[in-house]
Amino acid sequence: GRTIPSAKTRGQISKREYNEALKRHGEFCYVCGTTTNLEAHHVRFRSSQGRGVWRNIRFLCSEHHRGKYSPHQNLVLRRELEKLHESLYGPYYYCDKYDLFKMGLIPNTTDKEYEKFMSLEEKKAREFYEQNRN
Repeated sequence: GRTIPSAKTRGQISKREYNEALKRHGEFCYVCGTTTNLEAHHVRFRSSQGRGVWRNIRFLCSEHHRGKYSPHQNLVLRRELEKLHESLYGPYYYCDKYDLFKMGLIPNTTDKEYEKFMSLEEKKAREFYEQNRN
């Protein structure tokens, strides 16, 4: 009895998600640190079911988002970003509430259930990092 939006719609980045990503990740290019010509990059690509959620967004300048050194061309950078986001937010960083519901990880598609689950995943990721840091 649920209507789940299309993958295309779920991959779009809303103003709310964009602003939250800026707040959490900073207003600079992850690669070079510039603060100009920033573009929101899906860490897990939309073509690989990456959603437009702030945990799946990292900012890159236009040169590093579209050029030959972009994560779209550079597998090392792509994997580095994926690993970073997984270490910060857990293995479901790129998922939205519909993904988690379809996987049976949350009981419904409310924002409250989604954030509750994702907050727990972040806590687990931090604990894992702390235990394996040395």
